[in-house]
Amino acid sequence: MIVRDPVHGDVEFTEPERAVLDTPEVQRLRGIKQLGTSYLVYPGALHTRFDHSTGTMAVAKRIIRALRSSGNEIGEEDELLVTVTSLLHDIAHVPFGHTFEDERKILPSHDRGDRVRAFLDDGELADVLVDLGIRQKVLELLLSGEPLENSLEVPWIAQIVKDAISSDLLDYLRRDSYFTGLEQNYDDRVFRYFILTDYDVGRSSKVVLAVNLGKEGMVRQDARSEVLHLLRMRYFLTERVYYHHAKQASGAMVSKALELSIRNGFAPSDLKWMNDWTLFEALKSRPLGKKLISCIEGRRLYKRALVLGPEIGASKRNELISLYNRPGHERESMEETILDGLDQRGASVGEGDVIIHCPDLGTMKEARVFARDEEGMVEKLHRHRRPISKDLDHIENQYLAIWNFFVFTRADIAAKANEVARGLFPSEGANFRPKDYI
Repeated sequence: MIVRDPVHGDVEFTEPERAVLDTPEVQRLRGIKQLGTSYLVYPGALHTRFDHSTGTMAVAKRIIRALRSSGNEIGEEDELLVTVTSLLHDIAHVPFGHTFEDERKILPSHDRGDRVRAFLDDGELADVLVDLGIRQKVLELLLSGEPLENSLEVPWIAQIVKDAISSDLLDYLRRDSYFTGLEQNYDDRVFRYFILTDYDVGRSSKVVLAVNLGKEGMVRQDARSEVLHLLRMRYFLTERVYYHHAKQASGAMVSKALELSIRNGFAPSDLKWMNDWTLFEALKSRPLGKKLISCIEGRRLYKRALVLGPEIGASKRNELISLYNRPGHERESMEETILDGLDQRGASVGEGDVIIHCPDLGTMKEARVFARDEEGMVEKLHRHRRPISKDLDHIENQYLAIWNFFVFTRADIAAKANEVARGLFPSEGANFRPKDYI
């Protein structure tokens, strides 16, 4: 079977791959948008986890072809493990999963054991994998923890799919850029830089996937530049898309709707078979959820009543993250305190009208890819000596510079909310930004 992909062109599926693709568990991903609420900022960002999964498989096949062309022997069984794991790497994702899991921390990670096993232990997908004789191996690959070289005897298979620079990254960099309309791309020559090489792990040596930054004792400037370009491209998308203030506000609103619904009897386990639309309908069946989701559907997004940025200093920033990054007493208590202050100022407010949103610091895990230098040393990229370490430090500092702590509120109470929040979070860097810029 051949499928036309808007990013990678024609993608060919073998019969085993097609059997995996045509299961309800995988087809469910068609209803889950890859970028959550980013479509409210970039109208074209309607691509799905399904598109990304098939694209990840397409890129994985390109990496395998490149490795074979450079003399590596990769058998059909190993290739099937790579392609099927690529198709299934997001199998346990729920609607708006990154917001719920990574930003708001109200759900455990989608790659946790029980979440993945719920799809691979029984059902049509499990039956297909059993028939192919690979269910247990695929499960081990999907559940392998980081660092992969420690958790797997043969780490390179999983590294192709989900390592720092992998088919996952190489697909979503292009796909997210394409569907948001942002002019970003990388050179296909990057596939030639992948190698399989030995790496000492404790007392044993394992074959790992790495990028080759050297040739005949000389530095490959083209390889070094392209790897850095990938890291800069990832940062660009983080700044322009993933951390966009309207995306942050709308994501916080969806999350708050789910938090309030869980508090009133919604079972998180029901998310397993939901897509974006069925989740919205389920949340709208509850009064507080309906208020927030209706605002999102009408693009009446909450505004930034207060913004604290990196200018508050690392110590204060880390304190805020420790207090407000996760659900619980501190976050909910502060929201209630702001609501009380608004009520005292004559504002008509209720539960869910104020949302504290405090993301974790952005990370550059791509710098943890294995790299072989001109002297043949194999080590994680961020451990290599200058000059590349200086470039990595610069990009890492850019991630620190775009961190923000937000107090989001309804537009009509943003000014009063700023008055209240300024008293609770006194700082010269506390900015009031009531205007919606898009």
